[in-house]
Amino acid sequence: MIKISMSFKKKSLHLFLLLAVVLLYGMYVFFSDFLFYFHSAPPKDLGDAMSPNLSVLATVEDGDYIKMTGIRAVQGGTLTKGLLGEKYTLFYFTGSNRFLAIQKTPEDKPLGPAYVTVVGRAYSFKTNGYAQSMNTFFNKQLFIEMSPDGFLIHSGLKPGEDKTALVMFALMILLFLINVGLMVRQTWFPPAKQDEDDLYDD
Repeated sequence: MIKISMSFKKKSLHLFLLLAVVLLYGMYVFFSDFLFYFHSAPPKDLGDAMSPNLSVLATVEDGDYIKMTGIRAVQGGTLTKGLLGEKYTLFYFTGSNRFLAIQKTPEDKPLGPAYVTVVGRAYSFKTNGYAQSMNTFFNKQLFIEMSPDGFLIHSGLKPGEDKTALVMFALMILLFLINVGLMVRQTWFPPAKQDEDDLYDD
């Protein structure tokens, strides 16, 4: 005799909720990178760091594609990023406490003071944890406090180039849909259960 049960086990519900929370958080983490990948507008030109274009600066938000020129200060820090251990230089622009920048360090020599143009992605000190951590690192290492409404500029990041976020965000959505699909299937179409007596009919 076949018995159909419509009950959804608590353990399965807890597992579904746990996976849903993890996947939703993963989508949240990669969402801004996902949007940046499809950014089509040219970089917002802020002008010189010492006297930035305030009307343009007022429109800059976390994740925007921006351009900044200025004098790269002597003070800075060295960061190691990625699986390959690539070296980056963290610096600020002389005469400004609003902007930090990260620029890939050439293999032959470290970056020194120079008038540079930085084009890349903006991370807000107010809303982005990555920018906040870099700001804290800079403050602790060099004892230079930046403006809380400033930005970290990651030089070299261009829309449409790094597909990591695109792949990860799509994967998170796929896994979330699979998770929901399994829950629906188990709820409305649970596996059939067979009585013990039927196991010995043969």
